[in-house]
Amino acid sequence: RKNGEVYPELLSISAIKDNLGPVKHYVAVFTDISQIKTSEQQLHFLAYYDSLTHLPNRIFLVQQAELTLTAAIRHGAGLAVLFLDLDRFREVNNALSHMEGDALLIQAAERLQQHTRQTDTVCRLGSDKFAILLPGADQDSAAAVANKVIIAFRQPFSLAGHRLRVSLSIGIALYPGDGQTVNDLLKNAEAALYQAKQDGGNTHAFYASDMNNATFERLILESELRNAIADGQLRAHYQIKIGLSDGHLAGA
Repeated sequence: RKNGEVYPELLSISAIKDNLGPVKHYVAVFTDISQIKTSEQQLHFLAYYDSLTHLPNRIFLVQQAELTLTAAIRHGAGLAVLFLDLDRFREVNNALSHMEGDALLIQAAERLQQHTRQTDTVCRLGSDKFAILLPGADQDSAAAVANKVIIAFRQPFSLAGHRLRVSLSIGIALYPGDGQTVNDLLKNAEAALYQAKQDGGNTHAFYASDMNNATFERLILESELRNAIADGQLRAHYQIKIGLSDGHLAGA
């Protein structure tokens, strides 16, 4: 522009020739497409980034993981996928508010970025779930990152005028031992996360082959119990409780 600002334009140039054939002059017709480019950038952000934390989302994670896995296969390098989940996040929402829950997620995202490398990819998958992609990582380095993040989360968060401590659980899957495809690595890292949750939270767990079997069995059991309730196949039995001091009925 006249003030020196650079802007995008859509430009077409036509050559105007005289009767003898040589080019006499050129005619340029252009349109300022700044607004179009801005709209494209906004759409790209909405498609690949989380609007709350501004971290990449699941779609971005899958695409980046595909590229990183291809490079790992080509160079014989390792790769680690970490699934993270805040412990007792629902209690924060219920006790304070969803607005404070969002503030916690923003602070958690910033803390994750502060304790990872620029070559690592930190994503928000939804709700209070995050993921970290660690190129070139093996079991020791993945565990080191997990422990560093867990220690970082021991520092309190500032929420609603309070300093609250919120821990997190981490599940880890490694290439090539825990999966040869991106889908397998993501699925197995999530299975390891559930194991870390079952271990009490505030810890990390590596994927083991029997975790998916346990997850499948839980899903089948839950489905069968729901069907049993719907079909009236369950009955409740009450065992009375007697006070030993005087023999009175204390409850059931």
